[in-house]
Amino acid sequence: MIWPGLASRRAVTDGLRAHWGLFLSQDILMVILGVLAVAAPAVATMAVDIYVGWLFLIAGIVGIIAMFSVRNVPGVVWALITAALSVIVGVLLIWRPMEGA
Repeated sequence: MIWPGLASRRAVTDGLRAHWGLFLSQDILMVILGVLAVAAPAVATMAVDIYVGWLFLIAGIVGIIAMFSVRNVPGVVWALITAALSVIVGVLLIWRPMEGA
């Protein structure tokens, strides 16, 4: 009999063994990006602001599309307002990241 968690633990271990090079390269890249962020915090702040701006913009657009596709849901108006605000904040963060910081 296989223990309930043993099969999943074995799958994770096999995956790590098979793809250890990818994990190592990801870790090295993250260390390099961390060092660059510490060395140039202004650039890192701008990059994060732009990234978050894109997240807000895409989430707002998806929210607006979702609310127009389903109309008989309670709270549609609040969801539309939230999605519109997400789009506005996303555009502002992308357009003027220094002010967003």
